[in-house]
Amino acid sequence: MARKFTLQFPPTSFVGGDTNIPAFVQHASTTGRVALAFDGSQTEGSMTISWVMPDTYVSGNMTLKLYFYTTTGDAPDGDGINWQVGFEKVTPNPDNSVAGDPLDLMGAQGLASAVTHTHEMASSGTTAGELSVAAIPITNANADLCAAGDLMRFVVQRLGAGDDYAEDVFLTCVELYQE
Repeated sequence: MARKFTLQFPPTSFVGGDTNIPAFVQHASTTGRVALAFDGSQTEGSMTISWVMPDTYVSGNMTLKLYFYTTTGDAPDGDGINWQVGFEKVTPNPDNSVAGDPLDLMGAQGLASAVTHTHEMASSGTTAGELSVAAIPITNANADLCAAGDLMRFVVQRLGAGDDYAEDVFLTCVELYQE
């Protein structure tokens, strides 16, 4: 099925959040591979900068893919990494004739109900630094009932204190798309 849109968010498009914030790390020092380092012992999260939902978005389901790698690769059977994602939308008031969303952009946030996803790690066949992908289904309700042209942000959290993969996880790219 052809995609209606695809958006990609590098680690540098994440700017902070309300929880413990993952650190930026640089691996492959000669090539400058930047990632967000999510600790294995606590919950950490970071919010994207604001972006606009594409005009090609049609109200409905989307997929959010988290591209990441780990420090050890293989994991015992059943070890999973718990991710949580929450979206915020603000409908603009383009001509001041009707009210937009009543969200105070200077002092509030309005995240929709978060989606939690456990990515089961392979028990063999992966090595440290090998890329893994967690695909998280996002409904329109999960995306705060957004529409094309809405101002958007989302937070990505690793629920490190609640998952059973004790090692650090490095987020290297996030992709959001709709088919």
